[in-house]
Amino acid sequence: MTLEDLKVVANIESVIQSNPWTEGIFRDCLKAQYPCFVIEREEAEVRVGGYIIGQIILNECHILNIGISPDNQRKGLGYYLLFFFLSLFQDQCQMAFLEVRKSNYPAIYLYEKLDFEPLSYRKDYYQNPDGSREDAIVFVKRLDSLELFRR
Repeated sequence: MTLEDLKVVANIESVIQSNPWTEGIFRDCLKAQYPCFVIEREEAEVRVGGYIIGQIILNECHILNIGISPDNQRKGLGYYLLFFFLSLFQDQCQMAFLEVRKSNYPAIYLYEKLDFEPLSYRKDYYQNPDGSREDAIVFVKRLDSLELFRR
């Protein structure tokens, strides 16, 4: 991800999230040198089809945000992007963590497909546009013992 990608990334975020990150938050992640990647679609008018941002803390990988534009969803891009991200850090991280709204069934399906397992819940973690709150499921994936990512 580059500074030039931020407008498109923030636009995707604003369409797919009920409480979206701002362009400034994405810029801060780049400035902090968090691992930030986009996936591009060459045949598309808008080349950025999705993004992922993480943070490496000691031997843990934290997925902070992942999003796929609506016109690119259900084409395997989310799977590929998350698989790519995890494979980059499999040698330095033992575990990967992420949170997801308990009602986000497509995302939960993706994470389970990549062998993430529910670890715990965070009560009222997400705020909805109407002011109500929603629980998050914390998922974990062990990276140090999986043959899926071995070279």
